[in-house]
Amino acid sequence: MSVRDRLSAVWPFYGLTLTTPRLELKLPTDTDLIDLGSILRGGIQRPGGAPFQAPWMYEPAPHAERGLLQSFFNTIAHWDANDWDLGFAVFFEGRPIGMQHITSKSFAATGCFGSGCWFGLPYQGHGLGTEMGQAILTLGFEWLEAREAYIGAWADNAASLRVMDKLGYISNGQYYQPFGDTARLDKRLRLPRERWLHTQRPPVRITGLEPCLPLLGLSDSHVPMRPS
Repeated sequence: MSVRDRLSAVWPFYGLTLTTPRLELKLPTDTDLIDLGSILRGGIQRPGGAPFQAPWMYEPAPHAERGLLQSFFNTIAHWDANDWDLGFAVFFEGRPIGMQHITSKSFAATGCFGSGCWFGLPYQGHGLGTEMGQAILTLGFEWLEAREAYIGAWADNAASLRVMDKLGYISNGQYYQPFGDTARLDKRLRLPRERWLHTQRPPVRITGLEPCLPLLGLSDSHVPMRPS
């Protein structure tokens, strides 16, 4: 039995996999996290831009790697069916290149979720960010039957905003947030289920979801399962 199989027997999310034409999304093992630390060291943003992710992601080794480990295991240690954060490692050509998160509070009641991602500079500009987003939206809308998705980005993060536009998100307002000694404009976006249903998207295969449903505050009767 593989390490992943043994882990999934205890924490079912290790058995959950999202597969797109070019990518595979699944929880990272310890070894995968070390590899993802190398991706962080290689950079996730062009030089000169203001950080758009957690500050620890831009720190030198080994602080960024430690922050990654702490961040990932913190989501497991503090898991709550009414307030969850599920972080998938994104694999391209068999190697982890970044992470894609899906989050929600009181999902069973609201049917709403958020998402966020990061991935290495060498892999940016090839449509992979859009494909990652499409995978997570398929999980939320098609398999969990969500009502609406939310996301946001700094107003000067043109690349992320272009991806969100491709995914079908629409404006949901904007506001200033403190950033060091100044403030930055934060743009918020939303994607209603009805709009997602009419967007073009690649096929996404999802396996291993059923054992995870109780941890998401859901049940088999609440979520009609789609064929694998």
